[in-house]
Amino acid sequence: MFQMLYQVFLSIDYDGIPIICFLLQEQKVILAVRLKIDEGNDDVIIDIRPHISWSFSAIAAAPVVVTRPRW
Repeated sequence: MFQMLYQVFLSIDYDGIPIICFLLQEQKVILAVRLKIDEGNDDVIIDIRPHISWSFSAIAAAPVVVTRPRW
């Protein structure tokens, strides 16, 4: 039986743009998808869609909380 093991993380890049990261354990890969968010006149989100994606080799991942943000 085929079983897909994965973890999902939400991250941000240097510009504060959200990135969804998928750890695909059986393929030993992290797939990252940067989102493009369009806002209306009143800062109301009107559209969210994938902007760019990439992948790299990985066998594990864990979320990290920044203690000294750059901003």
